[in-house]
Amino acid sequence: MKTHLRHIQLTILLTSLLTPLLPGHAATVLPVGPLTFSTNADYDSNFKESASNTGNTRNIGGFVQLQGFQFGPAVYDTSATGGLNGSGGTGGSDANNDLSNFTISADVATTEVGSFGAGFLLRLNASESNGYFASFSAVGAQTVQFRLGETAGLVAGEGSSIYSQNVNLTGLTLAVNQFYPFKVTAVGGTFGFDFGSGAATASFTDTTVSATTGQVGFSLTTAGPSAATRLDNFAIVPEPSAALLLLLGVAGCSMRRRSRHPDMKTSSQWPSGLKTKSLILALSFSAALHPASAQTLYSTGFENPPFANGSTLLGQDGWSTAIPPFLNPNAAIITNAAAASGLQSVQVRGVDLVTAPEVAPYAAVGSYRRPLNYDASTGNPIVRIQSDVRLDGPLLGTGDFFTANIAARTGDGFAGELSLSSDGFVYGYTGTGSDPAPLFSTPVTLNAWHTLGITVNFAANTYTFSVDGTSSSAFAFDPAFVSDVLVRESLVVYARPDAGTNLRSAFVARYDNVSATAVPEPGSALLLAFGSLALAGVRRRSRRE
Repeated sequence: MKTHLRHIQLTILLTSLLTPLLPGHAATVLPVGPLTFSTNADYDSNFKESASNTGNTRNIGGFVQLQGFQFGPAVYDTSATGGLNGSGGTGGSDANNDLSNFTISADVATTEVGSFGAGFLLRLNASESNGYFASFSAVGAQTVQFRLGETAGLVAGEGSSIYSQNVNLTGLTLAVNQFYPFKVTAVGGTFGFDFGSGAATASFTDTTVSATTGQVGFSLTTAGPSAATRLDNFAIVPEPSAALLLLLGVAGCSMRRRSRHPDMKTSSQWPSGLKTKSLILALSFSAALHPASAQTLYSTGFENPPFANGSTLLGQDGWSTAIPPFLNPNAAIITNAAAASGLQSVQVRGVDLVTAPEVAPYAAVGSYRRPLNYDASTGNPIVRIQSDVRLDGPLLGTGDFFTANIAARTGDGFAGELSLSSDGFVYGYTGTGSDPAPLFSTPVTLNAWHTLGITVNFAANTYTFSVDGTSSSAFAFDPAFVSDVLVRESLVVYARPDAGTNLRSAFVARYDNVSATAVPEPGSALLLAFGSLALAGVRRRSRRE
């Protein structure tokens, strides 16, 4: 038998390292599908329905169809039993409760224009009522609504909504009897939505969970009692870049040329060259399994020390004093009148903002800057700035009369600004221009704390907004931007000219728990380095061998 035992040992080593990282290592082998439902068995043997759902059927046209039902869930279960003539299984042993860090996708069509939709069940464990439902539904012919519900499942249904966002379709108008691809990527607690191959995208992170491990499935909704929603090409794949790069590494190892070392007939004799390379591979995978951690660039709750109640913000704890007088540097005051947590926060009262002609079309502006000067090209490429923000004052239906903002500034210019406005909305802007149109908006309540965040991705040259945990889609940097440096995060207050009963003296902007955190991308770069190292070993031989 000519099997090389060093290859076996190396395979064992890699398997022990790969097993915790690969999705579905316990029972489910990824990728799954795509399942084309060309036979009844494709549905009956791979999907289990709840006892109350009898609406989904495999159609002779080669797809699963729901007609006249509002919610038709089915979970992927290769142990499904009891299916008959394409009706789906009625029982099963939950054979696939081991999936994590994956993309689930399918093609979806409708027979009638209306609010048809589909979604994917993402269960956290074997419980039939413990997981997520990530879905889309049509809102007219040119808009889809993405939604994420928690405590969802085969029995529990869609669950309670924790995220929803309407996204206009780009270059696509919905039509009947036309299949459109829909996919959801679940990595840890982050969910990415994609409809129509990029025609509409969004993402949302649920910070209350650390993983989305569990059985998955789908559910369909129809546009009306006579309408049908159809699903085809169901597939589950591991997070794409990690899977490809892992395969690259394994391929490199398996392609290593056979050693001519005369003593390689027993596993106890392993040349030192191979030991060294195996150690390098092991270290590479250890790094991949333990990716770089998040780096806190700045964080404060404005507590004492160092912030004394009643003192001005600027000049303390690194807050810049290089603010021109017309931006009201002395209006930001430490106070114990209100706080999102702890005892103190920052307040900027409208009555303390002095009018300045330099800030037209606004009457007054207050700007307060915390320098960061973080170079993302030498560290984690994604930076999130965040603050709890509160605007106290009357609700006005006259636009952004008074706003409390946060902003991110790169070496080339602003990369996003979020504005809590006196009209009861939060608006997202580019941050460039004197009065640009908003890119994003969501309603909020005044006189209450809200968590605003801007995530700047220097690797993708994009930024996203978040309000109380709900994220926007990504927006591209200005094409002229080339800097990878996040210069500062800012707190900015804007007041338009008083008019009638609209008085800036009626408003107070408050800030608490300001932070900036640099976070790593997924471990793709480390995996790529491992793959390259392994392939390089194909062409090398140790002199000792």
